[in-house]
Amino acid sequence: MMLTMKLFYLSLLLAPTHAFHNPTPRNVNHVGVYQTKVSRPSLLASKKQVDGLPLVSLGMVNDDAVPQDEMMAKKVKGRKARVVNGYKIASISFLGLTMVMMKMAGIRVSAPYYSVTAALPSGLAYILSGAAYNNRLSSDTYKRLNVFLGKFSFINLVAAAFATEMRNPIWVVPCLIAMVNSIKGYGYGVLGYDKLGKDSPIQDLRSMTNASIKQMFGLAKNFKSAAYQAASITTATMKMAKLVEIVKLITECGDNFDRNVIATRLVRYSKLMLITIISLTLKDAADRDRLEGTTFIELNFMNSVAFASMAAYLSQEAITPLGCAAGFFSLFSAYNGIASILKKRKN
Repeated sequence: MMLTMKLFYLSLLLAPTHAFHNPTPRNVNHVGVYQTKVSRPSLLASKKQVDGLPLVSLGMVNDDAVPQDEMMAKKVKGRKARVVNGYKIASISFLGLTMVMMKMAGIRVSAPYYSVTAALPSGLAYILSGAAYNNRLSSDTYKRLNVFLGKFSFINLVAAAFATEMRNPIWVVPCLIAMVNSIKGYGYGVLGYDKLGKDSPIQDLRSMTNASIKQMFGLAKNFKSAAYQAASITTATMKMAKLVEIVKLITECGDNFDRNVIATRLVRYSKLMLITIISLTLKDAADRDRLEGTTFIELNFMNSVAFASMAAYLSQEAITPLGCAAGFFSLFSAYNGIASILKKRKN
């Protein structure tokens, strides 16, 4: 008996301590529930498998993941607010420039034709502010408008560099704001507000150029599309003629060319460029039967005003075929704008 007791005590001394203490495993919490440490890749994989439930509520997100998401959300919110406000400031600035130009031109037939130079970019910036607010900058329509608003602003800054009388803050500042904001807006359209998109801006510009050429010279799908196509080809031809005139003035006059004349031609070239792209955008909308959209209604009225001012300018001394064509395009755009509003109200 004594030998048995001695052997029992000896076994107790030799036994491992964890057999008696049995501490809680590292992956078990104080209530006995097992917790699994989830790696970052498995988090992303499991996110796809959970329908609509935030990972935070499931206890599957690391402590450092939430602050990063919140930080990105704040960045996106800030970028969106800045680009929207930038468009609004550009629109108001160009509107102020429009009023100044109308006052300088006085009461005459050609006054609207000159002041529409600033009215068009004001309208485009206003449209783009709405697109930015509603997260629509990735649409091909708004990417195109951003590109050409930026080109318009750049050309007018070049014109201001040529002509001393145009180096005025009231002219330079709106163009500078619009150019910077349109570049940012186009970038957000391609890459997103989080800048995580994988599309290449260069490739996107190539695709846009090819699509624009096909839209201008491709077969129209209906009468409305054909009319907008005729309008865009007309102003594109006038634009190219203006560009040839600028090149001749520079090459033939050598160092003695008049800088103010060159600047004036550049401004007119940029205006014809905007009218062309507005007409082409409306042609694309007519092909897709989308003219009832708010953006296209606004573009129709802008197109109508631009062509009406052109018709008045071209018909000051005599009625010309080009003036009559501009008058038709103006009435046609106004009609489509009004018809689209009435159709929307019916629906």
